[in-house]
Amino acid sequence: MRWVIGATTVTLISAGAFVDDASLFFPGAISPAEAACDKVTLALNCLLLESGGKRILVDTGFGDKPGDADGVDFVAGIPRLSEELHRYRSSEEIDVVINTHLHADHCGGNTTAVRGVVRPAFPRAEYWMQRGEWAEACSVGGWQRTLYRPDNVVPLEQAGRVVWMHGDARVTDDVQCMVAPGHTSWHQYVEVNDGQRSLLFLGDVAPTRRHLESPSLRSGVDLDPATSARTRRSICQKAVEQHSIVILTHDATPGWVVRAEGTEQEFRFVPIAASVTTRQLA
Repeated sequence: MRWVIGATTVTLISAGAFVDDASLFFPGAISPAEAACDKVTLALNCLLLESGGKRILVDTGFGDKPGDADGVDFVAGIPRLSEELHRYRSSEEIDVVINTHLHADHCGGNTTAVRGVVRPAFPRAEYWMQRGEWAEACSVGGWQRTLYRPDNVVPLEQAGRVVWMHGDARVTDDVQCMVAPGHTSWHQYVEVNDGQRSLLFLGDVAPTRRHLESPSLRSGVDLDPATSARTRRSICQKAVEQHSIVILTHDATPGWVVRAEGTEQEFRFVPIAASVTTRQLA
């Protein structure tokens, strides 16, 4: 899918899909139906932004280096990032890579291995990431530590390719990064906004649309569930007010967030049909 917002062209790109344990995202099943389902299929969405004379890639999915995706149960037939991106731009044409955070399913494609040497996968690009995110990655313990791989970051830093961010930052006139803590302390989302229309690429602010609809619904993959719930609620309110297009990393379909009236949910996620055109969305 593709949208034009102001002077920015936004293209939704798939980096594949995988199957994981539902209990990670719905600890303590909230309905009999969920209790009977022990697996969930998760998309791997990325964005290609062409804005302000720059070609910007947001997130890079799992990488293809040895060990990048050991044990990941990929869905067959869905292209990985390198194949999908090639339909639009070559890796040499990417100017900026933005990581929403540094879990391996969001930044594994930052680097690639060439004859056993790990190098930047996008040879001309700057890599924008939050300094606090990397500091947390190096200090967090327990199972959360397994979500990070140094070879997705360290070779970039050694090559002088990292732009360390220290909070919210503007990338172009239409594109900005906004810190949204909870999933990790320095998780960020990307907003495209021309003053009239907006699109929010939320990364892992919510692992599924159900966590947007019920912000207090706990997710076992969040570092700080209480903060994550507050962040989700605030961003949902913003999305409603702006009538923003909303994209989650792990939900295949973009949509809008609207208030849910007369239900137990706070919000409702309304998917955008694939047949809807850019002109219809304008």
